[in-house]
Amino acid sequence: MLGAVLGWIIATFFIANGLVNLYGPESMRAAFFRWGFPRWFHLVNGAIQVVIGALILLPASRMIGLGLGVALSAAILIVLFRQRELRHALPCLTLLASLLVAAWEQSLR
Repeated sequence: MLGAVLGWIIATFFIANGLVNLYGPESMRAAFFRWGFPRWFHLVNGAIQVVIGALILLPASRMIGLGLGVALSAAILIVLFRQRELRHALPCLTLLASLLVAAWEQSLR
């Protein structure tokens, strides 16, 4: 039960955050550029996040979505630590922990 609820929450987060990334507020685009990514990278990141959210929603692809979510969260953490932007690390660590719990719960089924 916990895994299903957590999966829905995580999927909703990825889809919502992906849509925000696709919209690309200027502050977000500036942050990506500051971190060394091209100006259009928010579009790639947004699309990836929407796909991850959709994969998590579908039972047949939930583990793939959770795995991709873990990979993306780890990559984001690496960027944040390399750029010394640690104020953004706690939410990302919370997401990573939630993904791992959801994947563990899913693996017990």
